Amino acid sequence: MPRSWDLWFGIFVVSTLLALTISFLGLASDDPTLSKIFSYIGYALLIIIAIAAGVLLVLGMTSEDEGRRPSELQSSEDETRRHY
Repeated sequence: MPRSWDLWFGIFVVSTLLALTISFLGLASDDPTLSKIFSYIGYALLIIIAIAAGVLLVLGMTSEDEGRRPSELQSSEDETRRHY
């Protein structure tokens, strides 16, 4: 896994925690208007984060072998066969 994936994972963890915190602030609020506003904002952020994570996962899966020469692909297949 490339190093940039560690950064993306960290961003997703922090943003998910932030969205959950906003949602729980909405649930804990006594004012019904603020409660709805915070809850909707938190839920919208969670949906956006889930969509972005899915897109990055698909892009990561499809671009895993891009930029590698056929000889490098063959050698990586040979290495995996040795492990099994």
